[in-house]
Amino acid sequence: MSRRFTLHSDTRTSSEEDTFNLAVIGDGNVGKSTTVCRFIKHWTELSSQAPKKSKKHNKSHGDLGIKGRSLTVDIVDTSSKKRFPFLQRLPSCDAYVLVYSLVCDDSFDFVVAARDQILQQEGPSVPIVFVANKTDIADSVDKTERVYRGLNISCEWDNGHEEISAEKDTSIIQVLEQIMKRHHKYISGNKGETHSGISKKLRSIRKFFSRNKRQ
Repeated sequence: MSRRFTLHSDTRTSSEEDTFNLAVIGDGNVGKSTTVCRFIKHWTELSSQAPKKSKKHNKSHGDLGIKGRSLTVDIVDTSSKKRFPFLQRLPSCDAYVLVYSLVCDDSFDFVVAARDQILQQEGPSVPIVFVANKTDIADSVDKTERVYRGLNISCEWDNGHEEISAEKDTSIIQVLEQIMKRHHKYISGNKGETHSGISKKLRSIRKFFSRNKRQ
């Protein structure tokens, strides 16, 4: 299923219209469709508002990186067959959002397999954001495991990671910010942290959790 919409800005400086292709991938019953609806809602609302400046970082968040452009967003909600999810090639897109449920470990295994195929198809630098959905019903899930998984994704894999509740409409904007930040980093060719720096950070994180488990 594909959803297309166009974002216009009153401060638009160019008559050119850009296209941004986004794939949303996840197992069944993880909340992909609701997440996509939330993306469209917040993206269109924020693009119609004047950009707001963050006092701390002095940068604009209101347009989520649109920067005065007219942007057509094409969101592909990728469905799959349960037994053989990735027999066919995944769509080539500007960024990928991998949605899993905090209350279903199988759904995380599903998006990890999807990530592996994306990297094989598109290369190691493609923008990927993991979205852990259903925080509203995840109180019983081990918090240490949740934190460790998120840090593993962001530090060792260098992918984005956000916990949300699509049902309650929480933390959606943070996901959109992650998508656009990683997309702009990708197209600008910035490398960010070196792999050795990421590995060093991950080792310190593992030591922290090891100490906590022994206590």
